[in-house]
Amino acid sequence: MTAEDEKDSRNKEKTEEENDDDEADLDLDDDLTPPLPLDGGWGWVVVVASFLTNLIVDGTCYTFSVIYNDLLEYFQAGKAETALAGALVPGVYLIVGPIVGALANKFGCKIVAVIGSLIAAAFFVISAFSTSIVMMQLTYGVMGGVGFGLMYLPSIVMVGHYFDKKRALATGIAVCGSGMGTFVFAPLGSYLVREYSWKGANIIMGAIILHGVAFGGIYRPLEENRQNRRRLRRGKEPPKSRIMETIAEEKRRVRQMSVGSTNGVVITSDNEVIVVVGGNNNASADDSAVVPPQNKHLLDVVNYTGSKASVGSKRSQLSGSAAADLKRELAKPFARSDILYTGSVTNLPEYKTQKDMTSYVQSIISLPKESDSKVKRALKLVLEMFDFSLLKSGTFLVLAASGTLVFLGLYTPFVYVSQKAITELGSSPEKASLILSVLGICNTVSRIFAGWLADRKWIDLLIIHNVSAILAGVATAIVPVLNSYELLCVYAAFFGVNIAAFIALRSVVFVEMLGLKKLNNAFGLTSLFQGIAVLIGSPLSGALLEMTGSFTTSFVVCGVIIALGGVICLPVRKIAACEKAREERDKEKRGIYRKLAAKEIEAQGV
Repeated sequence: MTAEDEKDSRNKEKTEEENDDDEADLDLDDDLTPPLPLDGGWGWVVVVASFLTNLIVDGTCYTFSVIYNDLLEYFQAGKAETALAGALVPGVYLIVGPIVGALANKFGCKIVAVIGSLIAAAFFVISAFSTSIVMMQLTYGVMGGVGFGLMYLPSIVMVGHYFDKKRALATGIAVCGSGMGTFVFAPLGSYLVREYSWKGANIIMGAIILHGVAFGGIYRPLEENRQNRRRLRRGKEPPKSRIMETIAEEKRRVRQMSVGSTNGVVITSDNEVIVVVGGNNNASADDSAVVPPQNKHLLDVVNYTGSKASVGSKRSQLSGSAAADLKRELAKPFARSDILYTGSVTNLPEYKTQKDMTSYVQSIISLPKESDSKVKRALKLVLEMFDFSLLKSGTFLVLAASGTLVFLGLYTPFVYVSQKAITELGSSPEKASLILSVLGICNTVSRIFAGWLADRKWIDLLIIHNVSAILAGVATAIVPVLNSYELLCVYAAFFGVNIAAFIALRSVVFVEMLGLKKLNNAFGLTSLFQGIAVLIGSPLSGALLEMTGSFTTSFVVCGVIIALGGVICLPVRKIAACEKAREERDKEKRGIYRKLAAKEIEAQGV
């Protein structure tokens, strides 16, 4: 072999090594993409765990009435005070929702759900030894509510984390646990109270709640890897393109350049996105102008990685602590702005503007600054959820007021309809509890049906949302004239169907009216308002019952309030359209002012 042949051979080997390096770099960039939901597989196991968690949490909340009379007799307290012990559980778990979201984002849904189960189980057992109604309120109500809050939100978030295209179906199945819990726990609770007293019933319920530890253990993080992506693509490898070849060539050229002499650049391909960051590693506002919408999250990546990512950087440099931390941030549920959306994402405008699911997921990802500590990131998430700037929006105020009014009256039927059957119709506690079972099973069917409707493009979900609340309220207002056990069962079925539809469609309506980006922000304030409403609702009905000695006033007031929640939401679409038109006009005016200012500055310079 001649010297020239040996030289050619060495050059060829060097070229092949560089190509291997390029492929390694591309693989690493591929690893730094957000996790893609599986839409199946282990996700269905997560759905079952979520279903059972909802069964325990809401089943317990909705069937407080089975121990209501025993607590009245044991503590000799007023009806409002006793009702408050039960109202605190759902009220507190709604109020702590945003804080739970931050904890789940920081520590993971699995740990949060397990700790929540332990807290709720422990304090339900402790509540059996309460010596006063105040102690009952603190142990059963407040601490039980905190535990349930830590259990509930992760169960909903994890379903959204594992499903995109089938999310409406998966979420519908998961939240059916609420209705099934009412169906199962009403007769079960009645039996436990009869056999073991309310104290024994609470201890046994604590043991049942402890099963949430096993359910929480199923919430394993959704981690992305190349094997998952190939499985999702059903064995299809991304097509090679000239752009990919150009990227590899550019990387080879950049190796010969001084790192300090290059600026931050975002290179995109029709398959993947590669971030090339210069020595100064500053992604300016101008960069965003040339980055397609589906790749905006990569500017966050540039800002996040800072000086730890550079042009032509080696695999070892990018696979260190910064890359590992970045992967963890990308895998966190609340990095996605649609995590609380219960419908299928394929119906969202944000999805329809993207070429595939990968592009869509990239477009809705947001990342914190790397300089922020983990505590600061969690606090920022809580503050984002309690975004009081939303109070300036008429659309949000109407939606929030609607939910607040409905939740103000929501738990009154669950507590007092069985009490009416016992005191006015002479039904036994066991027979009266079956009314709640009827409500629960109809609630379950309605949630599944509402999930199916959420994917139908020809259905106006806002109308169903509003009419459901109105019908539930009207039916509740006429409960005083229902003087037979059978009619109360019919009411329970009708109320269960309509109230479930209203609740199931809330997130879909919020996205339609406010946009996907504001969903997580709206969640915090609406949870706060609805939680406070629950705390007021049942005790208010109990106070009215004490003052009047009849269920009539309680049910009429409750019904009117629920119906009003649906009525005030009827014009919300027009309000949203007016707000959007005003924002467009304001944006146009600001553009004109900027142009005029630029011309004036230019004239002064001349």
